[in-house]
Amino acid sequence: MKDILGNPKFNLGKITLTESALEAVDRGLLVDLYLDRHWRGDHGKGCGADDYGESFSSAYPTALGIVHLITDIDSDHPHTTVLTL
Repeated sequence: MKDILGNPKFNLGKITLTESALEAVDRGLLVDLYLDRHWRGDHGKGCGADDYGESFSSAYPTALGIVHLITDIDSDHPHTTVLTL
């Protein structure tokens, strides 16, 4: 069955949250929502794929600040970092 939000576009790999992102989660940030959007190719105000196809970035404005997600996909061990500003 096809998901109405679309299929995942890349592997998120290991997910790491910065201290500021963890604090935003403690204040109510639903980080899973933004991870899902990022994973499915909705990059918000982000730039999407970089010029080299090595990473994807997304940016979403929230009431708790701007959530940035960056996924390094050009390795054997993909990695996603979540940070807030």
